[in-house]
Amino acid sequence: MLLMLLRFPLAVAFALCFTAFAKGQHYPATYTTLEPPHAVSSAAYGISANGTIVGEFEIEGIHFPHIHSFTMSPAGEYSIFDIPFGISTYAYKINNYGSTVGGYSVQIAGAEHEFARLGTGKVEYYDPPRALVTKTRFVWINNHNQVSGDQTDSLGVTHGFVSDFLGPLTLFDVPGSSDTFGGVINDSGEIAGQDFLSTDRAFHAYLRDSFGIITLVDVPGAGNDAAEGTYITAVRLKFREAILTL
Repeated sequence: MLLMLLRFPLAVAFALCFTAFAKGQHYPATYTTLEPPHAVSSAAYGISANGTIVGEFEIEGIHFPHIHSFTMSPAGEYSIFDIPFGISTYAYKINNYGSTVGGYSVQIAGAEHEFARLGTGKVEYYDPPRALVTKTRFVWINNHNQVSGDQTDSLGVTHGFVSDFLGPLTLFDVPGSSDTFGGVINDSGEIAGQDFLSTDRAFHAYLRDSFGIITLVDVPGAGNDAAEGTYITAVRLKFREAILTL
């Protein structure tokens, strides 16, 4: 796989840096096993700059297979969090101040609902009429508690959105796209995501600045057939910087 680090300067032009990882190449690493109390399985989805990890786990017994969310501090201390009226709670991302975004369900086969939770414990729910009935998906939360994600409407069309913690969702679409998927949001309010065109069935990347201006990004040589194209796979977006795969 070829990884590309894209930096977007203030000018319209941007520079490309190519990074390739040789097969079999190894780097020193320390592995930590995450074991929330009484868990039979667990998964980690996000980590803050200070090393706090957020994820979900299952407990065997009366609650199985209901899912619970957790945070683990750098010292290895666990904090468990559940939406009181949900049967399952999923935590996806955490910022440097302990705010998290995630989802919850109220019935086993029911739709997932989204929430944002401040480090103080205050929870905001993103349900109708604030969010669409069909599907709302959180992708990221920055250190100003702005959240990014996407919504799928009743026609099956997906739109990107950005929102302040207490504010309404601002929907946006990449011009000419069939679907716009939410992406990583940095502390400047810039979003790096991807969109889908029905004309070529390929994926394309975009950068949306804090004023709502969208810049399209296609890696030179990326395919234009179904399931090909430019994908955003960044773990962070820092000063108009995104990692893309070709």
